[in-house]
Amino acid sequence: MSSTVYQESFGQARPHLSFNAVSDRLTLARAYTTDLSHYFRERAALEDAYVKSLAKLSSRLHSGGSGSVMPAVEALGLDRKDEERQLGAWKGVRERLESEIGETARVHESWRKKVLDEVEGPLRFSLTKPDWLRYQQGEGSLGSTVREYEATMDKINKVRASVWPVPRSC
Repeated sequence: MSSTVYQESFGQARPHLSFNAVSDRLTLARAYTTDLSHYFRERAALEDAYVKSLAKLSSRLHSGGSGSVMPAVEALGLDRKDEERQLGAWKGVRERLESEIGETARVHESWRKKVLDEVEGPLRFSLTKPDWLRYQQGEGSLGSTVREYEATMDKINKVRASVWPVPRSC
């Protein structure tokens, strides 16, 4: 099993390595959480645009004129009853198209809502939790405390070395 800088830093004698490893890991996690939240918000916006496009397509199935999806049928100039009577088997095809568009729109709208409510929202909310705020507030003071501790330990080690020199082996 390979170890990472994050894992290896806890085996070191220097506290700043552990502090930096945790700090870097939390900073990266926060950045990924922010980016994922943005990604899913954008994905939901694309779903919303798709649902709106499907609604326009559905309305064009029922409209006449230049915006119609079926301009060749419109060009025949039949009223709705004559058209339906003469369509025969094609009437089922048209009805199936209409229902398929509606069902597809409902599925994508449901997906959009789930993405916002169950993914993007919780990710975005997690960034405002008190734990993150407490971490951000304490990170600076903890960093300076770690540096101060290490400077003190360096001084102690220098004094120890001068008072109790390490004997040399022959």
